[in-house]
Amino acid sequence: MKYAVAEGGKVKNIVVCNDAALAASNGWISTAEVEVKIGDTWNGSEFISESIHEPVPVSVTKFQAKAALLSAGLLSLFEEYIADPATAEIIKLAWLEAPDFNRSSPTILAVTEVIGLTSEQVDDLFIAAKKVNV
Repeated sequence: MKYAVAEGGKVKNIVVCNDAALAASNGWISTAEVEVKIGDTWNGSEFISESIHEPVPVSVTKFQAKAALLSAGLLSLFEEYIADPATAEIIKLAWLEAPDFNRSSPTILAVTEVIGLTSEQVDDLFIAAKKVNV
């Protein structure tokens, strides 16, 4: 079953868990009946989609991408993947040196597939990233 992890009324992550007691003990919210995305709002009784009409950005800066990943609780997972000796050198180089990340780049597609994110989750992360201002 899928659950939303919400903090401060915002969905920060979507998790799959077959243990309802574990989900309840963590405060996760069941999404069994609705489609929920990272960035949606939880008002205490229902989810409100924030990204229904928002276009997915073509690219975001490295800082925006990392800030969105941090906010979603995924930055450490990405950094672990980059640090893995089995990760392709071109992916490591892109992570370390690219000033921007393009949504349709082969690197983004490869990394997010390995991490286990859906296309919709990646879109939501790009939308969230575009909202980050320094």
